[in-house]
Amino acid sequence: MEDNTSGTKLVILGLPWASTQESMETYFKQFGNLTSCNIMKERHSGRSRGFGFVVYNTKEEADYVLSLDHELDGRRIEAKVALPKSDDPPLGGGAA
Repeated sequence: MEDNTSGTKLVILGLPWASTQESMETYFKQFGNLTSCNIMKERHSGRSRGFGFVVYNTKEEADYVLSLDHELDGRRIEAKVALPKSDDPPLGGGAA
C-alpha cells in the first residue's frame, strides 16, 4: 500500500496529558485543511501517550505548521515531519 501522506503527515510531540482530540483538532485546523488528527493513547488505560499525528491536505499547509512555534493547553508542543514506520527490527536492547 502506497503512503500518500509524504510531507503532509506531522507528528506532534509534547502534548499535555489533558489535551483532547477536539482541542488538538481545533488548534491545528486554523493552519489549513486537516484530513486526519489523532492523539495516541495507551492501549489498556486510554491515557494519552503525549504525542499525536495530524495530516494536512497539502505539503504547503504542513510546511507552514512546521515554520511556527506552537502551544496547546498551556504547554509548548513541537511539530515535526512524521517518518514512515520501518519494517526493520529495532537495534539493540533485545535479549540474546
